[in-house]
Amino acid sequence: AAIYDDSQLPYSDIPADLRTRVDLSVLTQKGVVRGYPDGTFQPQRLVNRAEFMKIAMSMFSLPSLQAGDAACFDDVSIGVWYHPYVCAAKQQGIVSGDGDGRFFVPGRSINYAEALKILIRAFHLEMIGEGLTERPQDQWFDPYLRMADNAGIGLSYSPAAVLTRGAVVRLSAA
Repeated sequence: AAIYDDSQLPYSDIPADLRTRVDLSVLTQKGVVRGYPDGTFQPQRLVNRAEFMKIAMSMFSLPSLQAGDAACFDDVSIGVWYHPYVCAAKQQGIVSGDGDGRFFVPGRSINYAEALKILIRAFHLEMIGEGLTERPQDQWFDPYLRMADNAGIGLSYSPAAVLTRGAVVRLSAA
């Protein structure tokens, strides 16, 4: 079990709500998230897709983050800090890119539906409950929203809601 102790958090702007403080404490202790050089965490700052991928891929032990020597998407260059996380996720089938699969769009803010899909694929949660059963009226994200509810990790956000660092901490810890 993870230990919750917000008195040891190294941030000058610890979130006010208890749930986020607990989740931040756990993920900080595990080394999944960290603050900025100025000592802040900035829980209201938006998270982009590259930042979220690093958090998601840091959530569990991987044999290694072998991203290879090639760019896995046209907009993910070798040598950028997020290359190993994004490319390892692509190799494992966690992400496939936007549209025709050529682009990852690392700088775009991540939304709730995208974050759920990544976490559900990363943790193989499609095995819980009804799985990712699609219904004729479904949008692409509806099965992931149902899966999150079945797994007890849903945050009751709109699928298009962009996520802050505080929300990402809550979702990732769940």
